[in-house]
This record gives sequence, structure tokens and C-alpha cells, in this order.
Amino acid sequence: MSALRENIRNSFILMYAGFLGVFILSPYMLFSGEIIVGGTLQSSATWTSGNTYVVIETVIIPQQIRLDIEAGTTVKFNQFSGLFVDGGQLHISGAPNDSVYFIPNHQASDPWFWNGITLSSIGEPDQVHIEYAGIRHAQLGIKGSSSDYVMIRHSNISNHLTAGLLLENSSDWHITDNRIAHNLRGIEIIASGSGISVSGNHIMRNNLSNLDINILLQSINNATADNNLIEHNLIQNAGNGIWLFSTSHGVSGVTSISQNFLINNGAGNGGHGLIVSVKGVAVNNNVFWNNSSAVDFTNAQQVTFFNNNIYQNNKGITIRNNSDDIHLYHNTLTANKNDVLTFQSAGDIDFTNNNVFDYKEAAEAIIKNLTAEDIHIPDNFWGTTNDSIINKLMYHNPNDPDLGELIFEPFLEQTDPDAPVSAPSHVVRQDINNQTRIAWRSNPEADVIGYRLYYGSFSDYLFDQSVEDLITDTVYVFVLPEGVNVAVTAVVNEDQGAGNQLAGLESPFAFAVHYPFAGEDKFICSTQPLLNIQESNVPAGTDSLLWQTGGDGAFSNPRIVRPVYFPGHHDRASGEVVLRLTAFSNGQALADSMLLGIDPVPEIFAGPNTIISPGDQYMTDPASALHAGQLLWTSNGDGFFTEPDSLHTAYIPGPDDVALGSVILTLTGFADHCSDVSHTMTLKIKESHTVQGRLWAKNERLSNNPVIAVRFSESGGFPTRSITYTDQTGHFQFDALFKGTYVFYAPSDTLQYADFVPSYHVWHSRWQDAYLHTINGDTYELDIRLNQLPVSLPKGEGSISGIFEMSDLHPADIEILCNPWFSDDNRPFCSEGLSNISILLFGESRRLLYRHTLTDATGKFSFTDLPYGNYILEAEFAGYESISSPLISLMPGQETISGVQLIIADNYKIEIHLPDKYQFESKISHAFPNPNHGQFHVNGLNIDDVVNIYNHHGQFIESKTAGHHSLYFDLPAKGLHFIVIRRENAPRLVEKMLIY
Repeated sequence: MSALRENIRNSFILMYAGFLGVFILSPYMLFSGEIIVGGTLQSSATWTSGNTYVVIETVIIPQQIRLDIEAGTTVKFNQFSGLFVDGGQLHISGAPNDSVYFIPNHQASDPWFWNGITLSSIGEPDQVHIEYAGIRHAQLGIKGSSSDYVMIRHSNISNHLTAGLLLENSSDWHITDNRIAHNLRGIEIIASGSGISVSGNHIMRNNLSNLDINILLQSINNATADNNLIEHNLIQNAGNGIWLFSTSHGVSGVTSISQNFLINNGAGNGGHGLIVSVKGVAVNNNVFWNNSSAVDFTNAQQVTFFNNNIYQNNKGITIRNNSDDIHLYHNTLTANKNDVLTFQSAGDIDFTNNNVFDYKEAAEAIIKNLTAEDIHIPDNFWGTTNDSIINKLMYHNPNDPDLGELIFEPFLEQTDPDAPVSAPSHVVRQDINNQTRIAWRSNPEADVIGYRLYYGSFSDYLFDQSVEDLITDTVYVFVLPEGVNVAVTAVVNEDQGAGNQLAGLESPFAFAVHYPFAGEDKFICSTQPLLNIQESNVPAGTDSLLWQTGGDGAFSNPRIVRPVYFPGHHDRASGEVVLRLTAFSNGQALADSMLLGIDPVPEIFAGPNTIISPGDQYMTDPASALHAGQLLWTSNGDGFFTEPDSLHTAYIPGPDDVALGSVILTLTGFADHCSDVSHTMTLKIKESHTVQGRLWAKNERLSNNPVIAVRFSESGGFPTRSITYTDQTGHFQFDALFKGTYVFYAPSDTLQYADFVPSYHVWHSRWQDAYLHTINGDTYELDIRLNQLPVSLPKGEGSISGIFEMSDLHPADIEILCNPWFSDDNRPFCSEGLSNISILLFGESRRLLYRHTLTDATGKFSFTDLPYGNYILEAEFAGYESISSPLISLMPGQETISGVQLIIADNYKIEIHLPDKYQFESKISHAFPNPNHGQFHVNGLNIDDVVNIYNHHGQFIESKTAGHHSLYFDLPAKGLHFIVIRRENAPRLVEKMLIY
């Protein structure tokens, strides 16, 4: 807390003790007997308690005469009568619960006003003393002309036709702790005439609420008004709160306006909380709240304006009409709706060390220089350190070349510590489960220690109830009846009260705005079809409401408080959707949102079935898990996991696992909002064996070349692969191959050995023809020789290219294929398609292999410099049967065939699809058996072809419509068979097939 603010606060602690006394007025105490009075008093008199005095003509109190009026007295005035103190003495001595009343002598419905109390030629202290009086319904409440030292305390001066109090050329009045309300004007102080000086008037701790002006202080006709004090007042609900002005050569000296609440002034008429049109004013430690315009300096001079809190006004401060020597510092301007600061005058004006923030979101042009001069406004805090945002707040030369610039740099990066603490922002009230939640944003000031919460009846800028303890959070939940006001303040010390607010140690009240409540954020599983909204509420008195979604779902009824929401496909795909509830009331729309999270079902993969050797541990690296909050590994054996709650861990088989030769490992994924999901894999434990050999190309041993062992599954599932590399001598070794049936494969480097094709042991290029090795012990001298291409094609202009689409292969296959084989290539392999697959280019008869290539890092392949002619493509991938492509024709006008797609289809088959935009000759290229599956296939078909199978007797066996470029048939009995293709608008095609 700054020392400046603490010193101010200490002077305010007792303010409201007297302030509240204004409102303690006794009821009328009228008795049947009435005393008639009127005319000039000839001697001093006392009007006694319990009596009613009826003034039938103006009572005049001349010099040397004193009138005392006791507590509990009622004075009624006939029309055109009043009380005139002409140099005499008047003591009205009401008591806190026994007031003196001055009222007209008529029924309440009569329209006339009595003349009021007039003071003239009063010059001695205690000559006129008015305390605990109720003065009502006069033409003018109390008028003093050339009268000084008048004291008016604890009185109610209300409902007068013109002013409650009028001081003409009168000084040293003490007007304290009064309620002055419902008059045209509250207090008027006028200095008029050459040589006249009005000074020393103290207006303190009053509650003023009048129609036109609450306090008017003016000096005219060469008169002077100076050293008048306005402090600790509540100044509210008038067209203008305080108006200081001098005209016709009037002079104003130092006027102090300090520690006042100026609220709700200027509503509907564009008025102001404070208008200064004089010279010599100090304005400090006031709260300006909810005024049409907080402050207007018009032709003002020598003004210091500091430590004021300007909050939630329609407009902030305007400086205009040649105002000069104006100094504004250590003020807080927050949450003002429109122009915060407007310069229409560019005299000697300082605006520095002020806090300006909590303006409208994306606010622009709220600080205006409407003059042609540059104005310096450095060292202020603007709520941000982003100079581009600050610049958008300015309206100046960059916006209009005829204007001067607002030079706001350097600026403060933190709030000014000597400025009043700001009110909390965005205070929201919501009804939740029969309780009320009040929430707000934390303050930016570093010295804020907490917040206070007030509620209940609110009147005259006071609440009747508050939460006793200091709140250090920005949320408070309690039970609160509907319709009760709630407000929050920020504090920098633990004391409480209006004195703290005026000292800047406690902020103005930030009232809670009653918002709808959409509900707390919710989460459901993606398998759940709907959400029943069950917590939402809207404020009482809401005219209508509307639910809206930020996604593609739908509400059962968007205009009821608690509908059902059906998430859409996009909602589920994105994993979340914002649901917004808007309540409409009195032309205002307020909205609240909730986030609906949609959790996907956990995707759990324990890994493929695999084999390890006895004594080895199994690493769960192939396992994967998505959308699971927690994981747990378990087994049905006697081994253990080193970290059972980690995805990648090690499993140590137990003795029983080894003895049984297998164990089932289960990975379970636990989700917060979906059911648990488990997946299992079988870990077999078998003895492993070593296999050694060499790799040759002609008589040359190949070094650094991959060799792949392919083990066929006994159950017909995925084959499994292992890879090793030859050393500098061409020797290779597999250290741990398990018992089973294998083929051994060596791909060829298409750059260094372009004339050689991938080969299997021994001498074969297709896996169906390869030698099947049964490994049940260590194996040596297993040599593989790469086959050389039988022919060399002449160079031509044609090319064929395409891509092998990525597929869901065994993780071990992905690990082998998706890495570089022949170089240290840093590119990611399998980035677009499957890498390292052998693509074979045959002639039309499929008897000669012309070319070979491997798919590259992106999964693409190409054959270039091909002569015109007909070609067939196949792929070589052990364990997967490649279906030949349709006949590919390269010809003039069709030199390039691109976009060929290879995909792994069902039943371990590789299909080759050609783009429709090319023209190809359709014919049967081959019909041949698949020895691995008891089938044969026919390729080179059109999709509408009908294929019929007949035996050698001409008896019909089977018929199929192609639908693709190839068909599969179960192998018929041994013997000669005929394949007949019926094609629309073409002769039928016949091919023989011999099964043996």
C-alpha cells in the first residue's frame, strides 16, 4: 500500500458515522392544539416541544431578538408566509429522534409552497444554528443573503420548488450531515458584485440528490469565490453533480473537492459528475461512477486532479474551451464505456502516472486529440505493453492529418501504485445447483491482497450486508435469494468502509451481472449418442433463450433451458464442441458457454505375436496406445513386467512360461469417460538357431547388402521377417532364427547392380519358386546368387510410374521396409507409400523380365527410357501374391503412363490399378495356378467380362463376372480345361489350361 493512500484513508474513518445521521428523522408529532404566530417578534421567544405553530404571516426575527425552537416542534406555514431572520438569532435544536419540522399548512394534495427560511445580515458565529430539522415544500428551503457563520447540521431539506439552500455573498457556512433531496437544485453558492468575496464555506458529509444541479458554485460581476470546501458528500442523481463557474469577470480562488461519491449524474441529459469552468481547483480522492460524463473542464485553469477513481461512466474526462494549466495524475480510469479522455484544448496539460484499462474489448479511438497540437501523455499504464494495441486506443494525427499527435511513450508496464485500486472486472453471477456463484477476473495491481463481497439492499452507495472474511480467490459460492444485488471490491488492506474507497485503498463496487449458466464442462465417450444437459439455468425474468453449437450437432429443442444435445460427426472427429446458452432480457443478450469433450475409445495394440529365446526378456516396443489415460500390462503366466504401467517396458518370463513355451500378455487401456479396452499378444519361447551364408552377383561377393529371412506362419497369418546385412566379404549371419519354414531373399541395389534382380535361395526371383528351408538347427553355407536380367531393352521414349500405397502390415515388416537399405539416407521412408518393394516389368507374354526397381523413400517407382510396346507390371513381396497388371501399352501419343497404384488387398494379394484415362488393349495374358492357395487366377480382363470354365468334355463347371481386371477360381480336377471369356461387342476368347 502506498504511503499516500494510507494517509488519506486515516482521515476518512469517521466519515459515515455522521453521514448516516442525515436519515434519522422523527415522524410528525401533531397535537390537537395549534399556536398561531406571525409578524415581527418583539422579544426573544421559545417554541416548545410538542406544540404546533401555525405561521399565518411571515415571522421576522430582527436584531437583538432570538428565537429558539425545541426538538419535537412542528411549524406550519400558510401560503406566502415564511421565516425571515433579519439580523436576529435563530436556533433550531432538534434531536436525532425528535426533529423540528417546517412544512406548509395544507393538505398534501394542495399545490402551493410556503416561502422558506430567509437569512439576512448574519455576521456572528452561532447566530444561526439549525440542527435536526425537516424543512420541506417551500419555494426555497433556506436562503442566506450577506450572511456568514451559519451552521446547518443533520437536517432534511427536501422537495423545494427551486433550491434547497441558496447562499448569496455568504461565507463560512458549515453545511454538514444533511439530506438535501428532490429540489430543483441542492446547494447554490453565488458571489456577485465588485469587492465581494465568498469563502470558507464547508459542504461536508451531505447526501444530495436533486433534479438539475446538486451543488452550484459561481462567481460573477467581479466577485471572488475562494477557499470553499466540498468533501465527504454523496452527490447523486442530478442533471449535473457539481458545477463550478465564473462569468462576467468573476474570480474563483482555490476550491477543494475531495473525498466525494459522484454517482448517477447526467442520466438522460448528457450532464456531468463535475463541471469546472473556474480558476484554481483541487479535485482529489473522489469516486465518479455511472455518470453520463464524469468530468468536463471548460475554460478551466490551474486545476490539479489526482487520486480519483473514474469507473463505469458513459464518458470519462473532456478538456476543452481554452482550458490551461490542468494537471491530472495518479488517477484510475476503468470500464468507461465510450471516450475515456478527450482533448479539445492543448494548453499546459499534464496527463501522467494514471491507470487506464478495462476498456471495451478491441476498443479503438477512446483517447482523442481533437486539436492541431501534439500532446504528450507519457508514463501511464494502458492495460497492456503492446504498443500497437495502445496506438489503436488513440485518435490523433495518424487518423486525421489535421490533428496533432498523442505521444504516449514511454508508458508504464505495471499499474501506478499511487493511483486508486481499480474495481474488479467481468463480475458474473450464476445460479448453480441451488447456490449462487460470483466470479470475477483478478486485478492487475500488485498490491491487491484480496476482495470483499457485498450483497443485500443497496442505497446511497451502501450495502446492508457483506461477507465478513477477506476473499483471496476470484470465485465465491453461497446461497443468495433471487433479485438481491451483489458487488465485489478489490482491496489493498484489510480495513473496510467508504473511507477506504475514497482513499483508494478499496475499489468502487463492481456489480455482478446475472448471466445464464450453461453448465460445467462435460466429457462423454464417442460411443455415447447424446448428452442430457441437466445443470443449466437462466436468470429469473428472462424473455427468451437460445442454445447454439460450435459444431455440427443438434439440440432436441434449442429454446428450452435443459435440452438434449446430439453430437455430430465433426464434433466427434474434433473431440470437442462448445455449447453456448444465450439469455435475452430487456433488449440485452448475455451468454455462457460450456465445453463438451468427446473422448475417443482407447485404441490399444499389445503388439504382434512373437517369439523369443529362453533366457531373453521381451521388450514391448511394438505396442501402441491412443486415448488412454492409464495403462496396465498383465500376463497369464508367472513372469513379470519391470514397469507394468508403462507402454514400453520389459517382460521377464518365469519358469512356467519357459516350460510351457508360451504366455499371453495383455495390455489394458483405462479411459476417464469410455470403457476399458484390452488387447493381447502371444509370446512364444523357443530355442533359436544361427543361419550363415554368402551373397553373390556372378562371381563377386556383395558387401553391405541386406538379406531377409521370411518365416511362413503355420496358421496362415502374416509371414514374419528378419533382416541382416552382409559384411565386407559378402558373408551374412542371422543370430536367432526360430524353428520354422523360411525362404531367404536378397534385394539388389538398383544403382550399383541395375542388371541384377532380387533373388531367393537358390537362383529364383519369385518367392513361390524359392527353396523352402526348414530350420531346426544351426545352418551354414546358405549361399544366395542374384539373377541377372536376361535381356537389355533398347532405349526409348516411354515411361511407367506409380506408387505402392501404404498398408497395415506387420509392425516388424514396417520396421524393415521403412528404413534405407543401401545408403545412409536421412529422408523419412514410407512417407507417402510403402518403400523397398520390388516392382517387376515384364513383356506382354510375361515370359521375360525386362526391368526391376525398388519403391523409393516416398513409396514411388518409375521405369524410364522404355521403347514403345506392351508391358505388364508385378510386385515381389514374399508371402503376398501379386496379381499381374492389365496390359500397359506405350505408343505415340501415349508415351507416359503415370499414377499406377499398387495396393495390398484381402487374402495377402497385391493388386495393380491403372488410371482410367489411358487406353489399354484387353486380352487374357495368362491363367496360372497359385500353388500356395489351391487357386488359379485369370488376369487381363475387362470389368464387364464373363468368365466360364468348362472341362474337356465341354461340361460347364463355373462362371463369374470379372468386376476387376482379374478373377480367382478354385482349382478344378486334374485334366484339360477351357477358359471362355465372353466380352460385349467382341468375339469370345478361349484359352486352354492343363491341371496335373
